[in-house]
Amino acid sequence: LVDEPVREFWLDQNNAFMDGVERIGYHYGKPYSAVGLTAGFYLTGMILKDEWAKETGLMLGTSIFSSSLLMGILKNAAGRARPDTGLGHLEFQPFSQSPAFHAFPSGHSSVAFGISLLLARRVESVPLKILFYSLAGTTAVSRMYSDVHWTSDIAFGGMRAWFCADTAISRISKNRYRRPGTQNIFVWKVYPYPGG
Repeated sequence: LVDEPVREFWLDQNNAFMDGVERIGYHYGKPYSAVGLTAGFYLTGMILKDEWAKETGLMLGTSIFSSSLLMGILKNAAGRARPDTGLGHLEFQPFSQSPAFHAFPSGHSSVAFGISLLLARRVESVPLKILFYSLAGTTAVSRMYSDVHWTSDIAFGGMRAWFCADTAISRISKNRYRRPGTQNIFVWKVYPYPGG
């Protein structure tokens, strides 16, 4: 319901400050940011023998990988038109090879929110939590400001990132306390209930 009105708001915005926010958000949501942070945390943990950093790198990698896998499937299957095509928010061409029909869900938002949600859960410092969430917010703004995603694309990308980050944190945290030699198998379970 808000896709078109929010797009109209962002089309009216155009200034140097927003251009700067757009650049920060664009780069923060790119896969190279996720890979760099994942490798950085994991390698730092290995070099300094810091389990927290190593575990954070592993959680980031797991979260981003699973989120990206789901994103690739959903983008192709949905085939939603990007706002800048001028076709409207209800135009879909499933399994289209054109990037113009890969709006849903937002990959940048998924990466940015995945990084921020996970890092904010791993630190105690409130200023750091605010910084991480603000960076994710710049990515959301960036995608709307540059007219390449609808609000619902970004919201779904963020929700998917939350699910993947939360799952990575809980699974890896549980595995920390397993005894060596016990069976470690990932199991996917879907439980339908009246609400969904």
